[in-house]
Amino acid sequence: FVGQGGARCGVAGLAWHDGVRYGSALCGKAGRGTLRQTMRPRVMIASPFSGAVSGIEYVSRSLLRSPLATRWELIPVDTATSRANSERGRASWGGLWSLGRAAHRLHAEIQRHRPQAVWLQCARNRMGFVKFSALAGICFAHSVPVVAKFGGDHFDRFFATLSGPFRDGVRAVLLRCRVILVEARCLESQFAGIIPGDRLRFCYPGIDPNDMPFTARKRQARNLLFCGVVSRAKGAVDLLAAVPSVAKAVPGVRLAMLGEVLRRERSVLHVHDPHGAWKAVKAKPLSVEMAGVLTGPAKRHAFSEADCFVLPSASEGFPIVILEAMASGLPIVCTPVGALPEVLIEGINCRFVPFGNPERLAEVLSDLLSNAGRYARQRMAAENRRLVEERFTLEEFARGVRSALEDVIG
Repeated sequence: FVGQGGARCGVAGLAWHDGVRYGSALCGKAGRGTLRQTMRPRVMIASPFSGAVSGIEYVSRSLLRSPLATRWELIPVDTATSRANSERGRASWGGLWSLGRAAHRLHAEIQRHRPQAVWLQCARNRMGFVKFSALAGICFAHSVPVVAKFGGDHFDRFFATLSGPFRDGVRAVLLRCRVILVEARCLESQFAGIIPGDRLRFCYPGIDPNDMPFTARKRQARNLLFCGVVSRAKGAVDLLAAVPSVAKAVPGVRLAMLGEVLRRERSVLHVHDPHGAWKAVKAKPLSVEMAGVLTGPAKRHAFSEADCFVLPSASEGFPIVILEAMASGLPIVCTPVGALPEVLIEGINCRFVPFGNPERLAEVLSDLLSNAGRYARQRMAAENRRLVEERFTLEEFARGVRSALEDVIG
């Protein structure tokens, strides 16, 4: 087993990572011999499993926890190069050193396990794509098919910012990948004109609903929750600007913001004020709590204490926090970006608001938190939990991945 917190063992088919048992990893000589006799497809999951906390790691861990672990031989390889989200997309000597180590690790594991395909995370920023290209090049050198997993939106906007030679290089790397896997059907359009449509597949992510127990909320609604990188691109600045107006309409309202605060914006595609979020956080109202990055029981408690989840982002793929909020029984206020308009229905699962309009955001939040909005909140809560249990479980995620990659892996 490869990655921080991982341990090898001499028992066939057992591995551990951060306290989670994965029956798909190869452990010891006895394990290699036993599992190879089963002739299951060997798939290497090259993804960050340590360092910065984000949806990228969650999706990769979900794959290892899903029923695919019993049908495929999943081999996790930690390719983390960033200790915090603020380091992602930026060049540094430490990042280059970490990339070199990740590349060496991937090369060694490919030689050792000879996988039939490598699941590799793709990015839409320059340094992120350089990392992807370096790791993909190792796979190409070993003649191993690459499944490029893309978790965001607007790759076409990133592509448009590149000059001619760089565009040709990006296109050449993507064309050598066997499949580009996105998180919703509508997200395939961002690659239009860049690669042929027959290379594109989509698969909705999934979670274990038991990780976020449903909470019946009968109290007066006044607690808002934001979970994500605290940045202007994630809508944190708009939300902070809307809180005073919401507080006038709903006395006692409080906002908890979970996540890392970016002192300098990294999304140059959507934001042109690199220090906007940091300035807004420093001037935040007293009713706002900056809780930082929470995981495990602390995160579940924060979701259970909330009455409404807010994510007014400029751009998203299919954010895992939306599924977590739905499983917890929270009504949602979000922007109609990425996969969200494809899977959520206005007034049934959520209320949509435009990005960059704190006045409209305050109006919708005030309406939803009011006594008159109680029925709407309860209906959204029940419908969101039902939708997660029916369409966005780990079982459905595994089924979607198998369907999308059956011609590559079988």
